Amino acid sequence: MTDISPPPDPERSDAAPVLEPGPTPAGRVTRRWILGSTALLVATAAGVAAGLRQPFGGSNPFDRHVSLPAPPPSLVSAAAREAQLVASLSAARTASPSDSRLAQLLADHRAHASALAGVLAQYSPAEPTPSAEPAVTGTDDAALRAQEEAAQLAAAQESAVLDGESAALLASISACEASHVEILGAANV
Repeated sequence: MTDISPPPDPERSDAAPVLEPGPTPAGRVTRRWILGSTALLVATAAGVAAGLRQPFGGSNPFDRHVSLPAPPPSLVSAAAREAQLVASLSAARTASPSDSRLAQLLADHRAHASALAGVLAQYSPAEPTPSAEPAVTGTDDAALRAQEEAAQLAAAQESAVLDGESAALLASISACEASHVEILGAANV
């Protein structure tokens, strides 16, 4: 409410000012402001109390342990196959350091192994197995080509039983293995 002074009364000089409805002067606290602030404070306190109570109650979904699913066996076997191919190609690369084809094939298989490890990380960790280096089955072109053919067929078959990202990854690996078969079948240039 605003104080509006009436025109001065010539007969009376000590008259009280007349209050009319309107905005309050700045800095003046009204009942409406106090009631609104109190309601906001109570609502905030209730929200904080409810939030503090929930994590310690039985309704918090993070209180229960949620186990991750086991990885599909086809992904585990694909990862093992890639580790085998990396070991064989590393040995072949050591035996023939001037063969530039082997460097690219080795880089491809390391990328495959890394991609498979990324997908397998979405699942529960596999049972711990003794960590042994994969056995090298052969380092000549014929042995490497046979390994690539077997890996290509296995990845194609395994991609058919999977779905989504995993199926696409194995199908891509299978296609890459097919190109490796052709590269190893070509004459060393």
